[in-house]
Amino acid sequence: MVKKIVTELAVIEVTSQGLVLRERAPGITVDEIKKATAAKMTVPGDVPEMRFTV
Repeated sequence: MVKKIVTELAVIEVTSQGLVLRERAPGITVDEIKKATAAKMTVPGDVPEMRFTV
């Protein structure tokens, strides 16, 4: 069962209620993610940028 989708644009959680946007890539807006995603997706109030550590 798929629980999380990770792409170059976003991290999206798969829940029993549908898809939920959890993180966005640096420099990518929520609107850009919505336009690139055909499926209906819930967007919480504040979607943080992904953080990368080296």
